[in-house]
Amino acid sequence: MNLERSALTGSVSEANLSRGNLFGARLADVSLENVNLRDADLRRARLTSSTLEDVDLRGADLGTTVLDKSLLTNVSFAGARLKGARLRFVSLSNVDLSDADLRDADLTGATLSGSTLRGARLDGAGLSRTSWENVVCPDGTKSIGTHSCTEHLTPAS
Repeated sequence: MNLERSALTGSVSEANLSRGNLFGARLADVSLENVNLRDADLRRARLTSSTLEDVDLRGADLGTTVLDKSLLTNVSFAGARLKGARLRFVSLSNVDLSDADLRDADLTGATLSGSTLRGARLDGAGLSRTSWENVVCPDGTKSIGTHSCTEHLTPAS
């Protein structure tokens, strides 16, 4: 499916968009529920103020994608590429970011709750004012309560 540079609005649910081309797509204020975007190309897409629930983004490429002020619940980014992505003031609840590439991503003011970053790469990531609650850190340790992952950002060897 080719939705390159398209603009989507409203709500999308129960859709299979795996391996889809959404390069540069504008999805601001969109709601995605039970959507398969596995291995999709979402580079440079804009999902500002969007809601994603039960979305599969495993292996997807979200390089330089903007997800600012979005609400993500039960989303899998396992093995996804989010290099240089903007996730400013995003809420990540029960999100799987294991083995994701978040190098140079901006997570300023992000709230992570019940999520996993095991094996994630966060070199150069902006993490100021990031909130951590019961998160599995990249090195496999777990933040307890609101104890931060900032000392545990290097993936275990």
